[in-house]
Formats: sequence, structure tokens, C-alpha cells
Amino acid sequence: MSEKDSKKEFEKKLEKPQSLETPKNLEKPQTTRRAALGAMAAVSAVVASGATKNAQAQTSRKTFVLVHGTWHGGWCWRRVVDALESKGHKVCAESLTGLGDRSHLLTRDVNLTTHVNDV
Repeated sequence: MSEKDSKKEFEKKLEKPQSLETPKNLEKPQTTRRAALGAMAAVSAVVASGATKNAQAQTSRKTFVLVHGTWHGGWCWRRVVDALESKGHKVCAESLTGLGDRSHLLTRDVNLTTHVNDV
């Protein structure tokens, strides 16, 4: 196709008004009676099975071990520790060797094994 032909084709497209109708494939599908009845049957089955009972809060006390990331210490969990302890849980948020407030203990011997032992 030559440049003139492609230019003419482009100009024809510009002259032709674009349709403002929604294409058929983008229209919202109509809900069928079968789909509605199927959904109602599914909801009825869930209700009949008792799966909609109210969830009860867990009352057992838990133990949480919170481990900080790099350049932090156990102090970064202070708010979380306070919130969990106020609910009666036991919380451990220690600083790892060589990081945070224990950075003075950093040596070339500190590695992942050291941090695993800290926890």
C-alpha cells in the first residue's frame, strides 16, 4: 500500500462519524432466572448448614515473638507490645545481636546463626 493510499484511508476514517453506542460485548449481561434461583439455593444451603453463626473472639492467651528488621531493635515493636500485653498476651520483642541497641556487640562472627540463637 502506498503512502497516498494509506493517507486517503486515514482521511476516510476521520470523515466517518464514530458510533456512540455501547458495543454488544461491553453491555452488562442480564441475570437469568436460572442464575438467580441458583444463587438463592446456595444462600439457603449456607444458612441451613449453620455456617453463618457469629464468630466468637478467642479468649485464650497467646505468646508472640516479634523480630525486627535490619537497622531496628526490639524498641520498634513498643506499640504492638503494649497493645498485646493489654489484652493479656505474653510478648517477646528482643533486639538481635549487632543491631539496634545491641549494635556495640557487632563483630565479624555475628551472622544468621547468631540471630537464630537470639530468638
